[in-house]
Parts: sequence; C-alpha cells; structure tokens
Amino acid sequence: MKIMNKVYFTILFILFYFYSNSQSINIGVGYNYYFLDQKEYSDELGIKQDINFIGEITFNKYFKKSAIEVGYAYGTKNYSFDFTKLYNDVNVSEITSSYHHIPILFSHRLFVIKKTFISINTGIVFFRINKFSSKNSYDDGSISYEDGSEFNYHVGALAHFGIKCSFNLNNSVVLNFAPYYKYKFLNDYDTPNTSHEPTTDTQIGLKFSFEWLLKNNIKFYDN
Repeated sequence: MKIMNKVYFTILFILFYFYSNSQSINIGVGYNYYFLDQKEYSDELGIKQDINFIGEITFNKYFKKSAIEVGYAYGTKNYSFDFTKLYNDVNVSEITSSYHHIPILFSHRLFVIKKTFISINTGIVFFRINKFSSKNSYDDGSISYEDGSEFNYHVGALAHFGIKCSFNLNNSVVLNFAPYYKYKFLNDYDTPNTSHEPTTDTQIGLKFSFEWLLKNNIKFYDN
C-alpha cells in the first residue's frame, strides 16, 4: 500500500508540474482496437469487440525539436464472449469496462513537409481500472452480474509507440493526427482462475486532437 501511495503521489506531482509549466494544452479523442487473442481461449469461443474510444487532455513542454506530454485520459474496453458452441451453462458474457490513464510521452521531430511536422511519439502510460462488469446470460434465460472485485486491481503500465503528424493551422492552433501501438508490460490485476478475466491489453489506436499553443515562437514548429 505504501508503494502505491508513492506511485500516486509521484503521478500527481508530475501532472501538477506540467500543468504549471506547460506551453500548450492538447484535447483529443481516439479509437482503440484491442487484440483479443483467440489462442488464450478455446477455438470454439466466440469473441466480439465493441467500438472503444478514448478521450484525453494533456499538457506539453517543448525543448527545441523535442517535447514532453503529460496528462489524463479516459478509455473504454468493451467486448463479449459467446459460449454457445462450448459445454457451458453461460451463453453470452458481455464485458463493460473503463480505465483511467496517465500518459507520460516523449516526442521528437523527424522532418517537416510544408506545414506538416512528423515526429516519433513514445513513452509510458500508467493506468487503473475505473469500472469492470460482466453481464452473464444463461441457458435458462436467467442473468447474473459480476463486478470484477475478485481480480484485485492495481496500477498497471503500457509501453506506447507511435507517429504524430502535426498540422500547424496558425500561430495558436495545431491539429494532431497520431496512430499508435501500446503493449502492457506491467499487469494491472492479480490473475484468478476464471474464464471472465480481462483480456490482454495489446492494442492499436488512432487519435485526433487540437493543441492550443500558449507561447509564441516554439522552436518545435519552426520550418
């Protein structure tokens, strides 16, 4: 518990520092696609993924052609298991979940095409469950719910790799387009022996955002 408190305190301190010293504010939305690996389950199990989104606000601090981005994001991870082809009293299990994310990302500008700035975007995303629920439909028509409390959730971490394309609309506004890949290297729950446990968090995504520059003459956006 003491270790977790130190982690939370460190994250809050970093957020406050970048909020106080930021040179731009970035607000974005995006789409996440999770790789629900069939190899982890029976071949007869049906897996369906819903449309999942992420929304975020981040603060940026620039160092010539590099930048550090820190903020907060909220994302969903909704999917379902179809057990009808398996010997199981549950027909369908619908999973609804959402997460809090704290991204700490580093960008470095690679090159410029007219007013389009291409940069690499990498770093770490800390995350923790906000809500997990499972709606289970049975052969007899009955329904039960699980809240995921048996998983013992804690802070996890994702490695983030991406490319960011920034379109400098004017001296104050930048439009960002950023495809990315994330891989979970620090698990966020203790694994129980259950078929309803959360799936792996390997994912790809696409994010659009508007960035408001709070300071003029940021060298990152010099041609």
